[in-house]
Amino acid sequence: MRGVEPELAAGSHTSAVLALAWNPELAQVLASGSADECVKLWDVSSGSAVSTLRHHSDKVSCVSWNPSEANVLLTASYDRTLALVDARAGSGAVFAQLAADPESVAWDPVLGYRVFVAGDDGNLYAFDARAAGAGPLFVIDAHEKSITSMAVNPAVPGSVATGSADKTVKFWDVASDEPSLVYASKRMRVGEPYALTFFPDSPFIMAAGGSKGALNVFDMFSTRALRQRYEGVASEAGIPRPTCPTGNAFDQPKAAPGEWNDSDDDESSYSDSGSESSGRARDTDMATFASLSVVPAESQRKIARTEAKVRAAVKNARAAVSGGGKNGKGKGKGKGKKRK
Repeated sequence: MRGVEPELAAGSHTSAVLALAWNPELAQVLASGSADECVKLWDVSSGSAVSTLRHHSDKVSCVSWNPSEANVLLTASYDRTLALVDARAGSGAVFAQLAADPESVAWDPVLGYRVFVAGDDGNLYAFDARAAGAGPLFVIDAHEKSITSMAVNPAVPGSVATGSADKTVKFWDVASDEPSLVYASKRMRVGEPYALTFFPDSPFIMAAGGSKGALNVFDMFSTRALRQRYEGVASEAGIPRPTCPTGNAFDQPKAAPGEWNDSDDDESSYSDSGSESSGRARDTDMATFASLSVVPAESQRKIARTEAKVRAAVKNARAAVSGGGKNGKGKGKGKGKKRK
């Protein structure tokens, strides 16, 4: 009913809820982090808060369950600490200090003890959750501005993507404690990327959404650097060529009249009939961050035919306006004659 506030369940947060995470094994257990500095564990079947934890001294911005240890919850706060919660004991303990506010956290799905933290200082941090107070395993100076999104590939070991307020998305190989940048995209066409996620059934497909209200679906194999790095991984694991959710293979859009030269994976090297880099951005230049279609092939053909008809109609209308249309009296070649 309009204007009527819903009745809050007993034990509810007293300020904004900033983070949620479902337990991967216990379907009825939900963790929440709040601006009231608390972490709560909920039994959604009864709608009650099972535990309230107060191990942070500022807003709790992130919560994440360990994918292989169902009772272990990672929490991060603007007090610049990371903590582990033992859901069985209902207690939390800080294990690491941060140099910046945490914007996103994630567990390494392969090395279950390793934790990734995206900071508002543009750095990507990795910690060993077993080593309290040991400091980060590594720190990547990832972006010029705050990291606004992060995704860890669940099927490709060491593959992490980060998005930033600097409007770039970067792909990292963090399989070891000596990480490296694999590819950086500056043409996502989503503005600041606020959300990144890998497609579970085809791990070389990633979706990005951002401040422009746009959504891009990216085929990692559309760029040479990512293709060369992960072709062997895909072959070994038996992962097929990236396909869209409807089952149609993604086709790489063509750039016209030139094409992107990805021989050195430098997005600024746009070649137009052999000319040097122009740095121009065109609507069809999507080879480095492909806006890939998930429309069935038959529908795509119908759309293409319709677009062709529209283009022809526009062309005829322009010809008529300029005086070359049928029975026209404009400046075309010969009055009343159709322009050739």
